[in-house]
Amino acid sequence: MRQLRSLPDYQIMVATSLGFTICYVDDVEAVLHRFESAFSFKRRMLTEDGRYGELETGGTVWAFADREFGRDHFTDPKVRAAFDGEPTCVEFVLLTHDVPA
Repeated sequence: MRQLRSLPDYQIMVATSLGFTICYVDDVEAVLHRFESAFSFKRRMLTEDGRYGELETGGTVWAFADREFGRDHFTDPKVRAAFDGEPTCVEFVLLTHDVPA
């Protein structure tokens, strides 16, 4: 695997790009607030019922939905069952030049 050395390596234009990442969480508002406070992301939107929200993160929308919201959007029983167990582990890498102390 080629090791990337600098930010410009990530800026190569491709025909297909990632538009959304949706994380299913227990408390959408709390998660949005955490990322707004820690990384100064701006809230793009939060639904009136608080079950779905998005952050402005650059080229990709980072969205958060409550677990029931996610479960309601899938019809496959095996996929729906995944929302009944413990949350899965996910890692996101945020690139920044500086993080305020």
